[in-house]
Amino acid sequence: MELLYRRTRLQPPTHGVLTFPSWRPQRAIDHILVTGALTCHDVRALPAALSDHLALSIELGIPEHALR
Repeated sequence: MELLYRRTRLQPPTHGVLTFPSWRPQRAIDHILVTGALTCHDVRALPAALSDHLALSIELGIPEHALR
């Protein structure tokens, strides 16, 4: 993952959300990676019907200049 962060503008997660196993989450092995231009709010795990991982949900803040 460090190589990915060094060679792209993607940033490591600011905090981990436990997603595995879905029936008793103990590990944060799923991530949503974003660039530094976006701000992340309300990162959380959601139930996933037929998976051994929980789904991740994130609310993103997008800078005004990116909306034009």
